[in-house]
Amino acid sequence: MRRNARRWVIGLLFSPSMFTKVIWIYQGDMGKYLNTYLNIAMGWCLRLLLGLLSWHLDCVRIRVFEWVADTSLEEEFEFNFTG
Repeated sequence: MRRNARRWVIGLLFSPSMFTKVIWIYQGDMGKYLNTYLNIAMGWCLRLLLGLLSWHLDCVRIRVFEWVADTSLEEEFEFNFTG
């Protein structure tokens, strides 16, 4: 059991595409199930990370637009009073 676990971890670390080649590491039905579940989990993790990244970029974009709008209004307001 330890030998299989060690082989599994070494294969995960050094396989060419580590998330889709789990069947190379552990042959048999368990490897097929593990490969399927690992692909599903990695797909959801990737979707979550991309969703968080896009949400963060939207927040930054809104803040930048607000800052630009505030500074342009301040400049126009100052110009009207000084001009």
